[in-house]
Amino acid sequence: MALNAEDLAKRLAALRERFTTLAATLTQTTQQLQASGTLPPETLVDEIAKVRTDFVDVRHRVLDAARSLSINVPAMSEIDSIRALEPVLETVAQAQAAEEKKAALAEARARVMAVLDRVLTVTHMDGPNFAALVQCLTKAREIRQAAQDPKAFDTENTPAFLESIPSFAALLSIIEGRDALDDEKFAVLDEAVTQSFGRTLAVAAARGKLAIGPPPPRRRSPRRGLQRLVTRRRRRRFRPLLPRETSSSASRASPRQPGTSSRNRRRARLLPHATSSRSRATRRRRASPRPSPSRPSRGRRTRRRSGGFRRGRAGRAGRARSPSTTR
Repeated sequence: MALNAEDLAKRLAALRERFTTLAATLTQTTQQLQASGTLPPETLVDEIAKVRTDFVDVRHRVLDAARSLSINVPAMSEIDSIRALEPVLETVAQAQAAEEKKAALAEARARVMAVLDRVLTVTHMDGPNFAALVQCLTKAREIRQAAQDPKAFDTENTPAFLESIPSFAALLSIIEGRDALDDEKFAVLDEAVTQSFGRTLAVAAARGKLAIGPPPPRRRSPRRGLQRLVTRRRRRRFRPLLPRETSSSASRASPRQPGTSSRNRRRARLLPHATSSRSRATRRRRASPRPSPSRPSRGRRTRRRSGGFRRGRAGRAGRARSPSTTR
């Protein structure tokens, strides 16, 4: 398990204290050995072995951390004391701090870009020409362009444009959850938006005039659609009649006259003055009423012929009674 520089520094400090305690014990044992010839206890030997094992472990972890950060370190045989290990640990701590700062700045840039990307999709319900929103979107584009610069987050000081990001986030919070916010939270967000973008934009967001993403399409009024339908039907109803349809025989004329094609009828209907004289004469002749020829009925004999009786059995009986038909 890899440890950070802070944990390694704590373990090295604890190891230094153990070294100090062990040095005092060894000094006392040395004095006893010189004075009375008393051998050191076996527990002292075990303590020396444990301290050595802990030092080797800390040294190994510090060197691994240095190699992971691409730091040039001396050979392991050269680091045989705490005094030699401390400079390496300080270098590791500085490199890890720089990496953490770099990661934090990258995360801050990602959050800034995410907020600004969402702000740039805000639209007004009444159209794109809302002045307060246009100014807000212009400011968001400028900050986004500045945040894309790789050198903007490399300085030690925090970029100045990061101070405007909470105001943009407050605007998004009002647009998305104005109904779910309590009065206190809404007042804080509204004040932040007012100070950064003006009261006009804050009121529009509070009234629900702003939306994230494209505005919903407007629904067509049913009354307007009905009015268009009525107007269309009136145009069809009051279509001007053609001269052919206004004649007295228009009701008796068949829809398709023999000898005329659909193309000629359509041409005559659309261009009544462009037809030939022959077609006009033909149309007048067909439109004039004709006397229907008198034809004998199938079941009766005409009065012009002799007898004038019906056919069949009733006719034969009448002819038999009539003296004019007897031979």
